[in-house]
Amino acid sequence: MPRLLFLIGGPGAGKSHAAAHVVDGLTERNALNDGLAHRTYRYDAQSRPLVVVNDATIGDHANSRGALGHDIQDALQTGAHFFACVNRGILVEELNNATEFGLSRSVPDRAVIDWLLQSRGATDAGRDNWTVESSDGDSTDYLRAGRLYNGVIQVAQIMAVFVDVCSLFEGAPKASVDQIGEDNVNISAQQYQISRFRKRADSQPNEFAAGQLFSSVLERLAMGLALKESNGEGAIESNVTSLANPTVLNGLLSVLRGSEIVSSQKMTYREVWGAIVRCIVGDLPDQINATDVEKYLDALVPEAADPEAEFTRYMDLASGRYSQALYGATAELADSADSLRNPVTRLTQMVDPVRDALPGDNSAGTTGWATAVSDAFAGQVEGGSPLRALFDSVHSEDPFRLAVGPFDWKLDATFKAVSEKPDLAPDKRFLFIAWYGGYLMRLYATANGVPAFRAEIDTWTAAWVLSPKIPDDLESRLMTLLKPARVQGAPEGYSLIPIYDSRTNPITGSSRPQLALRTSSIDMETESAGEALFLKIKEGAKDIRPVLLDFPMVREAMACGEGYSGVTELSDITSPRLERFRAARLVPGDWLDAQRYRVVDGMSDEVLSVGAVG
Repeated sequence: MPRLLFLIGGPGAGKSHAAAHVVDGLTERNALNDGLAHRTYRYDAQSRPLVVVNDATIGDHANSRGALGHDIQDALQTGAHFFACVNRGILVEELNNATEFGLSRSVPDRAVIDWLLQSRGATDAGRDNWTVESSDGDSTDYLRAGRLYNGVIQVAQIMAVFVDVCSLFEGAPKASVDQIGEDNVNISAQQYQISRFRKRADSQPNEFAAGQLFSSVLERLAMGLALKESNGEGAIESNVTSLANPTVLNGLLSVLRGSEIVSSQKMTYREVWGAIVRCIVGDLPDQINATDVEKYLDALVPEAADPEAEFTRYMDLASGRYSQALYGATAELADSADSLRNPVTRLTQMVDPVRDALPGDNSAGTTGWATAVSDAFAGQVEGGSPLRALFDSVHSEDPFRLAVGPFDWKLDATFKAVSEKPDLAPDKRFLFIAWYGGYLMRLYATANGVPAFRAEIDTWTAAWVLSPKIPDDLESRLMTLLKPARVQGAPEGYSLIPIYDSRTNPITGSSRPQLALRTSSIDMETESAGEALFLKIKEGAKDIRPVLLDFPMVREAMACGEGYSGVTELSDITSPRLERFRAARLVPGDWLDAQRYRVVDGMSDEVLSVGAVG
């Protein structure tokens, strides 16, 4: 039976890498050997030829439109096995082309592409023309199998792997595919699971695909470092030494996972490799060639000089320390514009711990963590060492102790020296203290796996894990966000939505005379779809349109309290969703009770009534 396999996902997800393993050992037909990447390759396999579309985004000169559809048809006509690496954009384009040209299920490629774009590969009820029927077994968001029929005759087996559904920073679900007879397969697959963020501290890096890659690279670098005579005082050497410890590496992986949740964007292997580079050599690849690294670093080694000049040069070197480079932090206090252009720091700068340095001792069940760092600077006027004070104040098993390297002690010594300089200008003293405070905050927080907005990240993961139930604290705050009370501070108050205003912001407090809809109580539950989490809402017996419950929505909800609505920097993102949710409730229908239409004036609202005047 011919087999069609699709790897579906964005660039950098490892599709071509997997394809190379599939064809390893096979003989390529009419090999070009020109060193260029091509769209299609053909191989001799044991039973049938194999056609590989290595990159469906590369154009096909013979078929400028609908190229993937033509590839599928050609493979079926020749009886070849078919393997394609495709992103979702290509599938949508193919479907649009088929719709534009009026192609129906009378062609096999339309049936296949329809099935690939369906949620969970729903079974096709009909058997007219070409259809795809999902196979028996555990269909998941990341793995799906089916059978392609021409009428009642099975023509091929199909399997789709959605390679970008699962985060590389979560445990990989296990799956197996078993052949049943000649014409069917059975999938036995675990559902994708997200772990509570707070529980990641008990994990090991090798539990995650990204952690395995990090560990492999660091193991090789550590071996090379052991063969080289060095005092280990360089930032790069300290990076390798620190991250080679699984506990420290696990903290870094937790921060990277936090950046995915906050940005609502999963890292592909391409971004993971970028994170590895930044955590080891900073942004050096953007500045110099690989062959010039040692010469460049030797030129930066500070010579015995004025303490101010020495510390300034160490600030530049510190930009290469993993806890700085990960967030794009430089020798300046302000955020670097380059951090928004780099594909890694564009995500990680959003969880820079300095953005959310809440007071606390980082103990279990608490939100805050930064008190130890701020206390380390309390003895600064006496010329103390902040690093030594912080190092001694944390418990003996704190990951921060494992992350501190020779470079950090040298940097601390130069800071101590410059802070004791009697003629240091006050503005320079403030700048140095502020910069070094941020440096220690990032080093401490990253070692402990504390990203900015950790509390909201943990709340979102808890909501995903408990779905369809919503955590009690989050549920009450979501209720306030979705249905704020007329009287602020009233936890169980009703809500009034203006009918004719340009915006559907609920009426709170005193109001000018206007017509509004008084809302009834709502029920909420969640539903997960891969990584996404949706809030399903019912008002009475009517389903209201679902609302995406992501990090911005959770952060906005957690800013609410005691019946009062909150406002955060993400309000511009959440407001349009809330507007659509409220506007959907204004649509007339049998479920709307006339008693709910109210005339609002000041602090009162009366039932709207219409009658004749006798």
